[in-house]
Amino acid sequence: MKDLESKINSLMSTREVKKTDILCPYPREWESIPYPAKFNLINFMTFDGKGSSNQHLIYFKSHLGMISGNEVLMVRSFVGILRGPTFDWYRRLKLRSINSWDDMESSFLGNFFDDDAEVSIRKLFNEKQKHGEIVADFVKHFRNKAINYRDPITEEFTL
Repeated sequence: MKDLESKINSLMSTREVKKTDILCPYPREWESIPYPAKFNLINFMTFDGKGSSNQHLIYFKSHLGMISGNEVLMVRSFVGILRGPTFDWYRRLKLRSINSWDDMESSFLGNFFDDDAEVSIRKLFNEKQKHGEIVADFVKHFRNKAINYRDPITEEFTL
């Protein structure tokens, strides 16, 4: 009987996963690197997969302040601003699969569609007011699309 208990305990101990491994796609030793005393992510905009993934990364990097340029702390902080599907993606990253900020950024951009796609002039001119749509709503919708138009409209084009 003791032999059986010993075997069961041995099997169970080999299956144990340390708590820090559950959400730790980066090297374990990164956990020992401290954050600056006054750093926090409270005022960071969260990302749930809707909107522009590129825009979100730019926002994140521009608001890092005192940890900007510290890849380890950037990677560790990134999970704090993910919600819903983006957090689920992070949770499913393989252990130790992220070894730099570039790894994190590439993996993130490879998994989330960037809806900040450029709009062609043809798409802009094909925008039509929907039946029953208030003019102000159409103008707002059109302006939101026009923001993503990259080429300046020249005088020649308008003639």
